[in-house]
Amino acid sequence: IQWKYQRYVKDYLRCIDSVDDNVGRILDYLDESGLADNTIVIYTSDQGWYLGEHGWYDKRWMYEESFRTPLIVRWPKHIKPGSTNTDLVMNLDFAETFLDIAGATIPADMQGQSLKPIFADQTPADWRTSVYYHYYEFPGAHSVAKHYGVRTDRYKLINFYENKEWEMFDLQTDPHELVSVYDNPKYQAIRERMEAELQKLRDQYNDDGSVINFGNVQAKKVNTQLVRRFRFSEFDGSQPSPHGAAIALDGKTTIFATETAGRWNPEYKPFTIGAWIHPANATGVIAAHGGENIGYSFGLQDGKIALSVRNGGVLTTVVGPSVKNDLWSNVVAILNRQGTVDFIVNGVITETKTKVDFLRGAPADGFNLGQDAGSFIGEYSAANGFQGQLADFRLWWGVPEKEVLQAWAKTK
Repeated sequence: IQWKYQRYVKDYLRCIDSVDDNVGRILDYLDESGLADNTIVIYTSDQGWYLGEHGWYDKRWMYEESFRTPLIVRWPKHIKPGSTNTDLVMNLDFAETFLDIAGATIPADMQGQSLKPIFADQTPADWRTSVYYHYYEFPGAHSVAKHYGVRTDRYKLINFYENKEWEMFDLQTDPHELVSVYDNPKYQAIRERMEAELQKLRDQYNDDGSVINFGNVQAKKVNTQLVRRFRFSEFDGSQPSPHGAAIALDGKTTIFATETAGRWNPEYKPFTIGAWIHPANATGVIAAHGGENIGYSFGLQDGKIALSVRNGGVLTTVVGPSVKNDLWSNVVAILNRQGTVDFIVNGVITETKTKVDFLRGAPADGFNLGQDAGSFIGEYSAANGFQGQLADFRLWWGVPEKEVLQAWAKTK
């Protein structure tokens, strides 16, 4: 690791040295050819770069190392050599700046502002006091969580909205952004102002959250596929039931488990899960895949069918219709392609319209039938399994045809 870091930093320094040399060559040529006074030279980039700060070696996060972008301008007779400016500018401003300098009309629907008065050290009185940021390319090769935020001259507020996490930094007292003050009561008033500013900018840029959701795009492309059907006739101790062979569960037993995801991998997949059950207890996990960081579980909660999903440790539980003890019921939970949960009990569908994120990665813990035997997905203890009889269990990726679900719900 040490060798790789040294190689990385040396390559980075060589790049800087090359940029310095070659920008110098351009400036020298302009001076020597008499073109300097009639040429604007701008050196910039699309973002900064991490050299290990925050444990990162790339970009994308809203922390200062990549959020701040180089912008160096030489414009003889217009910009004082060696001068600096700390006004908040963005790459949105570049096109307007070029048009303004060229004397062209700036279209009204462009979102930036010309930097020409900034270059002349004549910052307009109504110049922006905050800038907006939104990163949404998740899932992706870099696995950077979706987040948006706002930065002012002193403070920065970041919302990792799918993880339901917030950070706020005082850049004056904590320039390296190591200690979030979001929950610090001393900053409550500032936090509220920053939250209001964030919403104002989201409204200004019409960012209503409808940017490309790569997970939803993937989910809509998943073909409907029966992952596994358990008829239980091959299981020791199975008994006849009105719905085929059934297995009795005591709430403490895993009757089937996979160690790795493989074909069971639920990452960014809509799914349908269900079975015929004859419960002896009002609460219990029928099936689970994953654990305390990411995964899903399906079962009963206080006499009602329930589906729990964890993403990044954040738990969402959707509860559906009631299921009676000591009676056979066909129970089904569906996370559909729109990312909402539906339930079916004995052929009757309940559309909850509750949004649940698709699993944003492959769970580390495998699939378990009978209980949640890994690190727990739901808020329950070790004795969390289903108690009663279980028959004709099925798991699909996607949602099967209505006729298939109706036939499943009929008494054998």
